[in-house]
Amino acid sequence: MAPVTGAVGWTHEMKERISKAMEKIKSVNHPILDGDEMKVVKLKYVELLATLEGYEKQEYDKWAENIIDETESNLNKPLLKRVEGLLYVNFDPKVVALIREMRYFEALQVNAPETAQNIYSHAEVFRKFIFSLEHISNTYNSIRTGVLDVERPLIGGKVSMIDTQVEQAMTTMSWNSEGIQEYIQEISASVGNLNSVLQVTKNNIGQIQKIMRSWYSSPLVERKDGKKLLNLEEKDSKLQSTYDMIKRDGETIHELVNQTRLSLEADEDSEKWENYRSYVDALVREGYHNAIKTSLEYLEENMNKEKAKTSELGPLLESKLELDGDMLVFTPGMDEDAEDGFKNIIETLLDDIYDISSLMPRIAPTSQESKSNSMSAISGHHTSPQNIDGEPLPGSAPSGDDIIVPSEEEREYELHQIQMENQTYRGEMRRDAKLASLRNQIMESVREIIEDCVAYRDSYDQYTYLWTENRQEYMKNFLTNGKPADEENSEPQQTDHSAQLEKFETEIRKFESIHKTVMNMEIEVLFQAWFRVDAKPLKQSLNVVVKKWSYTLTKYLSDDAVATLDELNKFVKHNKKGLQNKIEEGDYNGLVSAMGLLHAIKHRTQNIDHMFEPLRKTINLLRQFGVEMPDEIHKMLNDLPEEWSEVKKLSVSIKDHVAPLQAKEVDVLQQKCNRFEMRNHNFREEFRKKAPFKFDLGPTRAYELIDQGHLDVFAMETESSSIKTSCELFELSVPNYRQLIECRRDIVMLKSVWDVVGLVTFMFQEWKTTLWTEIDTEAMETRCRDLAKELRRMDKEIKAWDVYGGLDQMVKDMVTSLRAVGELRSNAIRERHWKQLMKTTGVTFVLTKDMKFQDLLSLQLHKYEDDVKVIVDRATKELAMEKVLNDLSKTWSVMEFTYEVHESTQIPLLRSSEELIETLEDNQVMLQNMMASKYVAHFETQITKWQNTLSTVDSVITLWMEVQQTWSHLENIFMGSEDIRAQLPEDSRRFDQIDTNYKDLMKEASKTPNCVEACTKEGLYERLEHLQGQLALCEKSLAEYLETKRLAFPRFYFVSGSDLLDILAKGNMPQAVAVHLSKLFDSISRLEFEKNGKGDFTKTAIGMYSKEDEYVAFVEPCECTGPVEVWLNRLVDMMRKTLRQLLSEAVASYEEKPREQWIFDHPAQITLAGTQIWWTTEVNVTFGRLEEGYENSMKDYYKKQVNQLTALIGLVQGDLKRGDRQMIMTVCTLDVHARDIVAKLIVEKAENAQCFSWQAQLRLRWDEDQNDCLINICDALFRYNYEYLGNTPRLVVTALTDRCYITLTQSLHLIMGGEKNEN
Repeated sequence: MAPVTGAVGWTHEMKERISKAMEKIKSVNHPILDGDEMKVVKLKYVELLATLEGYEKQEYDKWAENIIDETESNLNKPLLKRVEGLLYVNFDPKVVALIREMRYFEALQVNAPETAQNIYSHAEVFRKFIFSLEHISNTYNSIRTGVLDVERPLIGGKVSMIDTQVEQAMTTMSWNSEGIQEYIQEISASVGNLNSVLQVTKNNIGQIQKIMRSWYSSPLVERKDGKKLLNLEEKDSKLQSTYDMIKRDGETIHELVNQTRLSLEADEDSEKWENYRSYVDALVREGYHNAIKTSLEYLEENMNKEKAKTSELGPLLESKLELDGDMLVFTPGMDEDAEDGFKNIIETLLDDIYDISSLMPRIAPTSQESKSNSMSAISGHHTSPQNIDGEPLPGSAPSGDDIIVPSEEEREYELHQIQMENQTYRGEMRRDAKLASLRNQIMESVREIIEDCVAYRDSYDQYTYLWTENRQEYMKNFLTNGKPADEENSEPQQTDHSAQLEKFETEIRKFESIHKTVMNMEIEVLFQAWFRVDAKPLKQSLNVVVKKWSYTLTKYLSDDAVATLDELNKFVKHNKKGLQNKIEEGDYNGLVSAMGLLHAIKHRTQNIDHMFEPLRKTINLLRQFGVEMPDEIHKMLNDLPEEWSEVKKLSVSIKDHVAPLQAKEVDVLQQKCNRFEMRNHNFREEFRKKAPFKFDLGPTRAYELIDQGHLDVFAMETESSSIKTSCELFELSVPNYRQLIECRRDIVMLKSVWDVVGLVTFMFQEWKTTLWTEIDTEAMETRCRDLAKELRRMDKEIKAWDVYGGLDQMVKDMVTSLRAVGELRSNAIRERHWKQLMKTTGVTFVLTKDMKFQDLLSLQLHKYEDDVKVIVDRATKELAMEKVLNDLSKTWSVMEFTYEVHESTQIPLLRSSEELIETLEDNQVMLQNMMASKYVAHFETQITKWQNTLSTVDSVITLWMEVQQTWSHLENIFMGSEDIRAQLPEDSRRFDQIDTNYKDLMKEASKTPNCVEACTKEGLYERLEHLQGQLALCEKSLAEYLETKRLAFPRFYFVSGSDLLDILAKGNMPQAVAVHLSKLFDSISRLEFEKNGKGDFTKTAIGMYSKEDEYVAFVEPCECTGPVEVWLNRLVDMMRKTLRQLLSEAVASYEEKPREQWIFDHPAQITLAGTQIWWTTEVNVTFGRLEEGYENSMKDYYKKQVNQLTALIGLVQGDLKRGDRQMIMTVCTLDVHARDIVAKLIVEKAENAQCFSWQAQLRLRWDEDQNDCLINICDALFRYNYEYLGNTPRLVVTALTDRCYITLTQSLHLIMGGEKNEN
């Protein structure tokens, strides 16, 4: 119940209650009713009733006087109000309270004021209005808070229109106004329409995201059942279906985006719609990224060796290894460049995965940044470490030697390709670093597999000869290597059969062993747990090949045995028949025939005697390897030895029979040999006189003489051959006729050298007819060098002949002339150089197009080779200078300044260009080198002009950049800091003039982009020098001002000038200055500021934080107001006062609780200082007890220290906060040192506190009189400075540390200064 109606209702109930009681009393008929007591009761009843009525009237009147007036004024308030951009119904709670009171008054039947009744009569109307307005406000607020940043500008017009409508409800339209219902309907329609539009956009975005989720719900390519091989043959069909789906989805997405545009009524070319399209484009790009990433991760996981082992997946891919011709071939192949190779298949698969991003046109055009990346992508190709797309990996930049500049056609093609990619999402996906990393991992796994497969294939290299070598060639080499060195030209039947047979047996057994190895081969090999090699085809092929090799050897043995036996059989029968013919005296032919047979038998007797046993072994060996010989072969092998014995016996008898006839014929033959020897000597002398050894004969006459000499030598050789044959038959020593052999060698050498002479003569004649403009001196000179090499390879005897000397000189002259002509054909030769050549040779000529090579040779250039070189060298150097000067003109005609807009002033600033500076320096050095050249005379004027110009450009740019840098630095100070302007008014006015002049200068300069034109403007250098001088004055004044601040607060010397300026500029903002505290204090990183009633930070600091985030509250607030140097000094004083008070409290409370509890009650610095103070105190007490006679007092204290350390170690081993753990570890470090010092005192048997080992320690003590911490060491005394140090770690205190303490403190004590070394 409402407050007022509750009070009224209560009075009614009370009146009714006492009235009923009084009525009951009155209804009782008793004498007591007339007594005095009853009168008192009636009087109290009347008073109570009056009091209740008075209370009721008082409450009612009070309510009527206030609430009604307030309610009427509240109904005049606007319908709506805005809080932080959101709308709320502005229906005052007091009006609600009035309506609630009126409802209860009506129930209590109390007559309310007419005004209140009028308001209450509109209660239902108000309720409807409130409900409608709350719905409108909630919808409006949801639009405000739920709309995307990219949607907000698109609905800005509609929101502005609604805000215009809302403004009426917030200003002029109140709850008493007319037309509220119509207004609510109007604004409700506007808000509802906008909400419907946004709902369409949200639904469309949701639909797009749902479509994209379907893209990466599963990999594009995966194997069946998760364990079978990846079926690449079905890949294309599956990918095609996926491509079709994504194309349809792309069309749907474009339709949804267009639907959104229509619903938002957005201008298709507006920047706001472009931003929204970019947002949707980013969503689609993310969808493509996830789709490609899902497929790449699937492949990467299945190609990961460790994952494949743990998941027990089967191999993902397979390749067959088989023998194709004379090569081991994988199917698919392992060659990286093969089109159908394994690497290309995987790359094609990855490209197919990436290709899904090219199936849909972009929602938004490519950003400018992407275009820039595209342009930079074709600026050069790198050969440094690359990813799979040829792009460089992070951390690996290419060196200058690794950059390959593409041709213009390649650049245009690549630019076209990148532009095509950027029309879809393909380009961004290809450049995505995460996807590229996954792709690199996959391709790295592929490369590892390729290496493993190649290594596996290479393991069969030991058997390569089985399928690469020709078996017939192998047999030829095998048989050749098996012969003795002196029998290589003998018949096959005459070789060492036993050794050869052993070699055959070894070779056959080797192939049989290989066959067993092949049969034991694994038909399937698994690499990296995911790739399988099927070696079954290879095994079958190797089995067949090895058997062919074994068959080749056994076939040869069998054929050789059969051939040998057949030949022996024929030889024996032929000789037996020939020896049986009778020889009569005087029968020269019969004698020659018999001598031939006897000679053959003698020559082969030893060989044939040793052939039968090896043949038997051969046949037995073949039988071991399963080769059976025919029966006739066995019969022949058994019969031939006996027949051969008969032939040998017959030859002995025939030899005795023809011995007398042989003796007679030998005498005749000897005389014939002697006569031919004399003829041979005479022939040699005649040949040397007629042979063409002179170069002057010419090729034609030389060939005639060579032909004649050949016929003469051939006739003599025929006769010599006949005599040698007769000598061999009749066992006479065979003459060699050396002179005839020398004649034949001379004929051959003469033919070869004159062939070269003829070739060179013909070739040079052809060259001489070549036009001057068509001479290819390089090709001609190369051919001459080849001829010279060929001449040097000729026989040593030839080089002594005159024909060789003439030929060699002719080639050398031609080489020299060609070199001179080649140099004269240089593009560097100008008319002035030709005139100089004419002067040198003494020949005047006119250079025409019809001039031939012969005309130049007539100048005898080979005689003036050095002079021609000097002329051509000068021309070349001058041409180089000419090119440099032309390039210089081109370079600086297009070399322009680049500008960047200054952030605050928006004026163009000169941008430092490394390319410009490098070009300027390089060109200046180049010009300087040219001036030092001895060929500079012709271009000296031009070079001097360029030197002056570039020197001016260099000076102006250097001064310009210095002025600009100083201006940029001072502009932020003088134009952005009111405090500086107030402190330095004169310099501020000076800088204002500088600022105006410099801005004017930059605006003028930006209109002249060319560097040379801009820098050589008249008066520019003087203007810049003037500005530099004025800026120097400003800098000097600023430095003097900063020095005054540093003197006021010396810690400002610790910070740089820029930081100090920032501190001074923000001096009245302590929170902003706090970021620099770590540079001004040892360990204060920030301050804790007090908050006001609104929750905002004030300028009152109440505590400080260390770099380790330790918090120390100040003992009293520190006001950070006034000049910054003043309140920073105040902060220093507060820091010291706080630490001093905390240290005093810590020292006083040390003995009140256990030490391991006491250390947690104070900041780390206070704990450490307090520990050291009490250590000093306790040691001094121990010395006092020692002097009193307690000999073990020091040892007892040592035990106490050990127990304290043990307790701290127990704390460290427990669960501690990071700061507490650091503090305890530091206390442990100091306690260890303290324990070591006490142990040292015990060892040294120190008797009192005056011993040096104790006096040399850094002893902290608390002086109660001064209420301060003092530090003693030796005879030095210092006060503790109370600089906050935070909770930092401490190094172990060693003996060297103690000596450093003594050295530093004594130096400070003697006012000599000292500095610690952190190293």
